[in-house]
Amino acid sequence: SGKAWLVVTASTPKSAVAVLKFHNYEDDVKLRAECQRWKDVYPDDISANVSVNIWAGSLALLMPHFGSVPEAERDSLKDSVRALLTVTFGTNYFHGDVRWRNIGRVRGAETATAVLFDLESVVRYDAQETGHVGWVDRAMAYLYPASTSTHGGALVDGMTRLSVS
Repeated sequence: SGKAWLVVTASTPKSAVAVLKFHNYEDDVKLRAECQRWKDVYPDDISANVSVNIWAGSLALLMPHFGSVPEAERDSLKDSVRALLTVTFGTNYFHGDVRWRNIGRVRGAETATAVLFDLESVVRYDAQETGHVGWVDRAMAYLYPASTSTHGGALVDGMTRLSVS
């Protein structure tokens, strides 16, 4: 639905890294809704600087940048990913695009913590709705398959089924 650009400042002594997301159709409503989801879902230390602004003459969502999770390190984040999906999203929000390309990590002093981005596909739901029951378990099964196969192949199909069940 758009393009995302990595932006880096050249300031000293420490530069900053962020992501600018431009919607293909300059959809103000979608960009502002995604911005609000960041603020609803994540605490201020992650979402404080998320905003919608004009960049190079177009509307864009400014978001934090998180390092991707190398395949060799994914197992070490399993508990953090489950907590993220269960606690942060699972009770009020459904993320219909849980893929490794949308999972990053925030490195803290003691542990690496998972963060899920690309919040455009996140919808709020009532815990009584049955359509989203079990989505966290299905997402975890997809991210951490019991077999030793790679994380490729039916990625889109698996998530499509997840979002319509």
